[in-house]
Amino acid sequence: MNVHAGDLSMSSSGSGLTAADIVELRRETWHGGQVGRVEADTLLLANDDLRGSSPEWSEFFVEALY
Repeated sequence: MNVHAGDLSMSSSGSGLTAADIVELRRETWHGGQVGRVEADTLLLANDDLRGSSPEWSEFFVEALY
């Protein structure tokens, strides 16, 4: 995954990530078949800013770290 936590937070623009953003994150996250430590750390940092921003983010976040 090439998305950084800061990129995720900035792209939320106060209204959360869009469904299209989440689709892209899913594509990038599972491109290699699993979520690695660096990706997990990035998602954990991003979740501090994005928690509760959208149901799509919450679902993606749980699935990515499960």
